[in-house]
Amino acid sequence: MSRNVARKDQPAAAEVQEDIDFSVGNYIVAKYDEGWFLGQILSKEEEPGADPGDQYVYVSYMERVGVQQVKWPARPDLLNTLKSDVYFGCDPPVPSACSSSSRMLFTMDKKVIIRAADVHSKVPLIFRKRVLLIQLYRYRY
Repeated sequence: MSRNVARKDQPAAAEVQEDIDFSVGNYIVAKYDEGWFLGQILSKEEEPGADPGDQYVYVSYMERVGVQQVKWPARPDLLNTLKSDVYFGCDPPVPSACSSSSRMLFTMDKKVIIRAADVHSKVPLIFRKRVLLIQLYRYRY
């Protein structure tokens, strides 16, 4: 099941000096919740939850497993993501040698991790604190 559209009151992603290719199948790194995540762009025409607006891309996000590894979640994590929240495009992760057939892990390039952490750190601190407070409130109640 897909999630709702990304919140419109979030600040735009830190400026990145490149053109991003928003073609179906490409991988991107984007701001999502309180962090950055790797995802693959899906076709808007084939997905019923996709927002048809030009300012959005429909993304299937991977979940992080440790520092350098990611995997596809058991339940697809789909989100209409504002193009302004996309930090940059990147190469797809490489299948890990240590993963089993039942739990396929992928390894991200270290350059992608360093760049994503650097770009994400430029998101205003006040916004990151606000997100943390909202999450703590939801956890308590």
